[in-house]
Amino acid sequence: MIRLHDLDLSATSNPASHGAAARVLLAQRLGQPTGEGAASQGGSAMDCALPLLAGQGVGAASDHWLGGDADQPTHTGETTVAELIGAVITHPAARHPAIASTTVRWCQRGDWLAAAIDLPEADEGEGLQALADVAYGALFALLHARGTPHVLRFWNYLARINEDAGGLERYRRFNRGRQDAFARARRNALEGSPAASAVGSPAGAPLQVRVIASASRASLPVENPRQVSAYHYPSAYGPVAPSFSRAALLPRADGGALLAISGTASILGHATVHVGDVRAQTHEACRNLQAVLAAARAQAAGRTLADLRDACLTIYVRHPQDAPAVAAALAEQLGEGAPALATAVWLQADICRDDLLVEIEGVVNGAAPG
Repeated sequence: MIRLHDLDLSATSNPASHGAAARVLLAQRLGQPTGEGAASQGGSAMDCALPLLAGQGVGAASDHWLGGDADQPTHTGETTVAELIGAVITHPAARHPAIASTTVRWCQRGDWLAAAIDLPEADEGEGLQALADVAYGALFALLHARGTPHVLRFWNYLARINEDAGGLERYRRFNRGRQDAFARARRNALEGSPAASAVGSPAGAPLQVRVIASASRASLPVENPRQVSAYHYPSAYGPVAPSFSRAALLPRADGGALLAISGTASILGHATVHVGDVRAQTHEACRNLQAVLAAARAQAAGRTLADLRDACLTIYVRHPQDAPAVAAALAEQLGEGAPALATAVWLQADICRDDLLVEIEGVVNGAAPG
């Protein structure tokens, strides 16, 4: 299955048209690869390391993010880490041969650019913190070089996310490295930071980071009134807070909007709630998704957004055996037969806190006025 997310949706760019394939910026395969051939659709194909949850949803899917008109040229390339940041980041991780030679793959069309990097943990002693710094440093350098400074969204997949690494959880080390890169690039890691998700991939997988950014189309950060903003979490959750907003609201060229919702879980204020109860956690995550959607509508300046039942959802479940309970809770929240459930992609992933059992991200579109 291919799920289309149109970043422009102008009068000359219809995602249902034959020109859609030519406008793919990022074709991200979610779950085990299928024979759909995302790489042949006109954009860059990137595999997500997360395994598909068998028996749920539609099976493996490709999220195709579209940008530009069908008659605009597509520019693609690969640039090594050494070329991008060899003279900027001096710690050993950036100079390790396996890291320095890794490429950032990118695709640019019209106003939009998508990029991806997969960094092997070639030297465990350097740690995930250094790798996150390198990954984000390389991506920020690429965005600067290509003239696309406005980030819409990041995706992060990191192995063994909840394990200890020298006295600090690996996710917390990742947050330190990510924030170091934000600071070096003089980007705001706190209020106004981009939407993002960060989930745990299987042991042995590389650090995978994907990004979509624009030359001139700045999105609006959206927060959740039910939650403390992630970048204001207290130090109990790590020495450096996560750098992301709850969602990004993009005003589209047709007068409508697109809302990219970050990974959302069972958190109230800053605390995990319903520990050990996956069904209750799913209900709480849905309430948070609804709260983010309501906040986005309040900021949308007359632009419409669809209901959550019509969203495009990606559902991350820590324990595969919990998937039926999550599905039942989602049906109670969204209604049996909701389009969001028919097109959802279900993946097994560890969540950024070891007491969280499920996380949900989504894309919500809005029709143009009239």
